[in-house]
Amino acid sequence: MKHTLSSRLYFAHPGRIGGVREGYQSVRARDLGLDEGWFRDSIAANPELAIGPCRRADLLDDDDEEWFCWGTEVSVNTPDALSIGAMDVLLVSEHGRVGIVETKLSYSSERRRQVLAQVLDYAVHLQGVDIGGLPSIPGPQVDRNHIEDHLSRGDFLLIVAGDELDTRAVRLGTALLGDHVVNQWDLALVDLALYGTAGGVAESEFLIVPVLRHALVAVPRHIVRVEVGEDPRATVRITREVPEGPVEPSRRRWSEKEFFDHLEANPELSLEFRQLAAGLVALVKRFPQRMAAFWGTGDVPSLVVKRNGKGMVELYPRWGTVSFRATKFDDALGRDVADSYRERLAELLPVTKLGRYPTVQAPETTRVAAQLLSVIEKHVEVAESRSS
Repeated sequence: MKHTLSSRLYFAHPGRIGGVREGYQSVRARDLGLDEGWFRDSIAANPELAIGPCRRADLLDDDDEEWFCWGTEVSVNTPDALSIGAMDVLLVSEHGRVGIVETKLSYSSERRRQVLAQVLDYAVHLQGVDIGGLPSIPGPQVDRNHIEDHLSRGDFLLIVAGDELDTRAVRLGTALLGDHVVNQWDLALVDLALYGTAGGVAESEFLIVPVLRHALVAVPRHIVRVEVGEDPRATVRITREVPEGPVEPSRRRWSEKEFFDHLEANPELSLEFRQLAAGLVALVKRFPQRMAAFWGTGDVPSLVVKRNGKGMVELYPRWGTVSFRATKFDDALGRDVADSYRERLAELLPVTKLGRYPTVQAPETTRVAAQLLSVIEKHVEVAESRSS
């Protein structure tokens, strides 16, 4: 199946029978004079162009997580400093997951053949790279520890985006990754379908309709080795060999039991941290209609507590830290309760001003854990009383 969208988009008036009329018609980037740089810069300015379809397809660990542009034309090198090339767009989520976006156009035949191999080449050489050699982290809402964790594990979201991705790109992606990948890579092929007004393409504005053409989620069944020759720009070659023993899922999803088993198996975590985790889970179970707990993926579990689908507090046993998404509080609790919640947290946390992503480090967590739990419980109770 080459295309899934109609070549026409229509205006319609609810309640009016027969009121549908043609509004926009499909156009190509060439018709509009657009090049790959325009696609690159558009995604950098609004990552949702590429991330949105992935979000709807459940390719993200948290469908509420925000993504940021980390840089454009970001150079990737081999360990001996040979240049691999430059990633079109480097993205990072608020939870530290890394996204690599390559753009291509339907009339760029050379790029069509190379783009999938290129994005895999970048992923291979980006894993474990020193974060100091990458652009500055985009703001305090992204924690450096979380990024380094994802980089070390090679936990990447790979996206090829452009106009009119063809079936050859889909088939090649399936052949390279398919159901055989052991790396923590999910691959998304996103069409940025373009539509101009039905009267012509000379209008100053047109529509971009992001569509997920294909998604490949990492389900390891074989070992995948990516081999690159002496030329750092050489085409990636994939070889497969069946592992001798069982292979663990590359992106493990933790459960409540596994989370607390992990806490018990790590005595360096303070008693106060454990009690905070237990208290938060008990709170979620008191109000299951609007609250939920998420246990994370990867080598070590985490705990994210949400209300109304928005994060209130996060616990990371890997570092013994407690974090908050201050921009989510209004939707989680309601404006008035959220304002009070911010004020109490600002009094407790060792910061002069509550920013977008305040984090309590391990030594301080022990001191304030009991007070944090009390503040969270009281504000959830108030919010629940107002919602009933």
